[in-house]
Amino acid sequence: MVPSRAYLEDHSITVGMIDADNNTLPLRIEGNLRVGASPNLRPGDPTIVPMDFPLNGMTIEHAGDYWFVLYIDGHEKARYGIRALQVGSVPPAPSEAPGGESGEEE
Repeated sequence: MVPSRAYLEDHSITVGMIDADNNTLPLRIEGNLRVGASPNLRPGDPTIVPMDFPLNGMTIEHAGDYWFVLYIDGHEKARYGIRALQVGSVPPAPSEAPGGESGEEE
């Protein structure tokens, strides 16, 4: 949420990632933001800025708890927790021919 006193100013945004031991991971997303008041807001109302960040190709090396940490102007504003699970692959079931026959001749 952006308070009205921060409208029309440049703000830096950084998203980082930490593990359960508070170790910083190599993920780092940086950008800049400037927010203005929407015409439907009353003077002094804060505004919400929805954001999303694509994480295509991101790999988490180990199962466990992790947090995305949001920094605005160098100050931590929020943490969003995730839990990575390790799952094994499931082999495909053998296919059967219609009528319950396996399609193999004896």
